[in-house]
Amino acid sequence: MSQEIVNISVNKSDIFNYVVGKASYDPIEKCIDPTLYETYSDFILRHDGDQQEYIYQDRDYELFYKEMSKLKKLSKGMSGSEIIRICEELQEMAPKTINL
Repeated sequence: MSQEIVNISVNKSDIFNYVVGKASYDPIEKCIDPTLYETYSDFILRHDGDQQEYIYQDRDYELFYKEMSKLKKLSKGMSGSEIIRICEELQEMAPKTINL
């Protein structure tokens, strides 16, 4: 399958809701079709009928996903305002495009 570059816009409230457990979809999945795609640390998995395709992502995606996962683990011992501040920083570093 051919890959296309898709523009996305990650929202800090989507990051917050995901890291504190209020949302089951991560903020990148909210930008794409979560019934067709699943996000992972360095790739996006596309489910198309019986076929699956691993779509590897750029470094900015990997870095964002790593930092978001780290915040999700640490958020249980943090104040809400501290989490929001980090979510704002994560929004700034979030990828602007992904490969699909």
